Amino acid sequence: MRVSGQSTDYLRISPSRALWSVCAPLILVNLVLAVTTTLTNRLYSQYAGPTYFTVTGYLSVATTLFVNVVSSVYTAAWIKIAHQFALHDHPTVTRAMKNAGFTVLLASAACAGLMLLLTEPVLHALNVPPAFGADARLYYILYLIAYLPSALAALFLTIVNGIGSSRRIFWINIIVICANLLAAVLLLAVFRMKLIGAALSSALGAALHLLVYWFLFRREGYFRAGERFRPDWMQTAAILRDSVPIALQNLFCTAGYLIVTLQANRLLPSDYITVLSVSLPLTGIMSAITSAGLAFVPPNFAAGNAARIRAFLRLSLVCCVLYGALCCLLYWTLGAWYFGILFQNRQIIAYGVEYWRWYGLGHLALGVVYPLRTFFVSVGRGKLAMLSGTGEFIGNAFCAAVLIPRCGALGRSLSYP
Repeated sequence: MRVSGQSTDYLRISPSRALWSVCAPLILVNLVLAVTTTLTNRLYSQYAGPTYFTVTGYLSVATTLFVNVVSSVYTAAWIKIAHQFALHDHPTVTRAMKNAGFTVLLASAACAGLMLLLTEPVLHALNVPPAFGADARLYYILYLIAYLPSALAALFLTIVNGIGSSRRIFWINIIVICANLLAAVLLLAVFRMKLIGAALSSALGAALHLLVYWFLFRREGYFRAGERFRPDWMQTAAILRDSVPIALQNLFCTAGYLIVTLQANRLLPSDYITVLSVSLPLTGIMSAITSAGLAFVPPNFAAGNAARIRAFLRLSLVCCVLYGALCCLLYWTLGAWYFGILFQNRQIIAYGVEYWRWYGLGHLALGVVYPLRTFFVSVGRGKLAMLSGTGEFIGNAFCAAVLIPRCGALGRSLSYP
C-alpha cells in the first residue's frame, strides 16, 4: 500500500480505508460548512434581504440546470483522466489536467452563452412576477457570466479529492469554505453590493480557490513555466461524449423540477417560493461518499479489480442509507429554529417548517441513489444512471399535474421525496 502525506494509492488501499480516507475529512468539512452556510445565509438575509431568497427560489430550476450540465462535464473529465495520476508522469498528467480545464471552460461558456440568449424566454417560462422581474434578470445574468471560474475550481477540487491524502482533502476543502465565506463578507458586509454581491460572491470565492490550486499543483511539479498548451481535441471530444449520459440524467431530474417550478410559481404565493431556496448542506456527506467512489472506482475498474469495487459499493450503500435517515431526522427537528433566525415573517417560517418536513423524507431515497448512480457513471454505464433521472421526472410530473393544483404548497413540498 502506498499512502504518503500527500496522496493515496486507490489500487492497493482497502475499500473501507479508501472510503474513510475521503469521507472522514469531508465529514469534518461539512460540519464546518453547516456553520458557515448559516452565517452566509444570514449575510444574504441582512444585506441582500428576503428578495435574494425569493429571486433564487424563482430561478432555482434554471440555475440548477446550468450547474448540473457543467458538473457532468467536469465529472466526466475526472473519470477520463483519473487513471493517469497512478502513472506519476507529471508532463502527461499536466497536459491531461490542462485539457480537462479547457474542456470544462469551453462547455461552461457555451452553456452560459445559450442561456443568456434565452434570458427573457426563461424568465417568462418561470413565471417570475413583474415585482421581482428586474432583480431576477440581474441576478440571472450575473450568475451565468460569473460561473466560469466556479466551474474550473470545481474540476480542480474534484481532482484534489480524488488523489489527495485525508489531511490534504481536509485542509483544501476548509480553505474553499473559508474563501467562500470571505467573498460573501467582502461583497455583502464590506462593500454593501446587495443582490449584485450575492450573485458574484461564488465567483470571487472560486478565484481565490484557483490561486490555491495553482500553488498546490505547481509545488507538486505540475504546470511548470514554459509548458505550452495545445488542445487535445480527441480527448475533449471523449470527455464531452462521456458527459452526455450524465448530463441527460441531470436533465431528466431538472426537467421534472422545471414543470414543478412552473406550476409552483404560477399557483403558489411568493412567501412559499421564498423558502424553497433555503436548505442545509447535509447532502455534502453523501457527496463525500460520491467523491470516494469517484476516487476509488475508476482506477480499479481500469485495472479489472471487480471484487474490490463490489466491496466498496456494498459499504458505501450501507453508509449512505444510514446517513439519509439522519438527514431526515435533522430536517424534521431544526426547521422552526433555522427559519426563525433567517426571517421574521411568521407565514414564511410556517411554510419553511412544513417544507422541510417533507424535504427531509427525500433523503431516505438519496441514500440508495447516490452510491448506485456514482457506480454506474464510474464504470462507463451512464445510461443506467439515467434511470434515477427518469424516476425523478415521473414523480415531479405527477406533482405538477395533479398534486400542486389540488393540494397547493403541500403538493410542491411532496415533489422532492
